[in-house]
Amino acid sequence: MLPITDAEEAVIETARKLTRSLVSKLTERGVQPADATIALAYALHDAATELTGDPVSAIEWMRTAADLMERQMMGGGDGKPTAH
Repeated sequence: MLPITDAEEAVIETARKLTRSLVSKLTERGVQPADATIALAYALHDAATELTGDPVSAIEWMRTAADLMERQMMGGGDGKPTAH
């Protein structure tokens, strides 16, 4: 795994901040948190499909990303990315 650069970490943190804001705005409008989270999963799939060029490959890309995040968390991580 390659370490995350400061620039990559800044992009990730900006995206996370925007996403948390979006969820907050949706819930303020009456959307249930679970529904907002499901919507985000579909939006992630849209972005991953653009990245991979294929909706099935996008699912595998999302699984790999989730596996990496899980390993970081299980290793005592604080939820911030350390490698990719």
